[in-house]
Amino acid sequence: MRKIWKVLKRVFSFFGSGFLLLLLCVILLRAFVAEPFVVRGNSMEPTFFDGDYLWIEKVSPHFYLKRGEVVVFKAPDNPYAVYIKRIIGLPGERVRIVGQKIYVSSEEGIFLLIEPYIKALTQGSVDITLGEDEYFVLGDNRTVSEDSRMFGPIKKKAIIGRAWIRIFPFAKKGVLPIVSPQLKRVEKISVLQGFSQSIYSLSCFS
Repeated sequence: MRKIWKVLKRVFSFFGSGFLLLLLCVILLRAFVAEPFVVRGNSMEPTFFDGDYLWIEKVSPHFYLKRGEVVVFKAPDNPYAVYIKRIIGLPGERVRIVGQKIYVSSEEGIFLLIEPYIKALTQGSVDITLGEDEYFVLGDNRTVSEDSRMFGPIKKKAIIGRAWIRIFPFAKKGVLPIVSPQLKRVEKISVLQGFSQSIYSLSCFS
């Protein structure tokens, strides 16, 4: 009986230590490398739809983030929520939304963003200069998205990770490409054009 008990203790010790090691690896993986994320809502359509199951990667955002990357971050206006949006403005840039168009300004000049991933124009009026650790983010579904137009820029420390792999739906599974907006250099921003378009929009809804 004692021999059987000793064998059982050795078996339990072997598999128990293996299980603890596996559990530790899973915890470290989710904390520092990658974790699953389920899209909720329609603010990122047509890129992502409600119920899409993704893996987000958490290493590269500590070193660099590109314009056009889709990131998951802690909501600045709700401590219990997590949002998914696309990076539009980078640290130090000036972001302006005028006449349903987005312009970013830096030392290199003024650029108009041409975005192939959206279907609706960008509503709102914004003029903001980002801090050294701030990003301006927007949802791809501009007519319904709650984003930096409402709650302002997000801090880098709030970013959890970037959209990396889509697991579900299976028809769209795979590594997610980074689709960046094109930058078209302009000499100046036509404020008058934006004003006239705003007046037209108001007249349509009056």
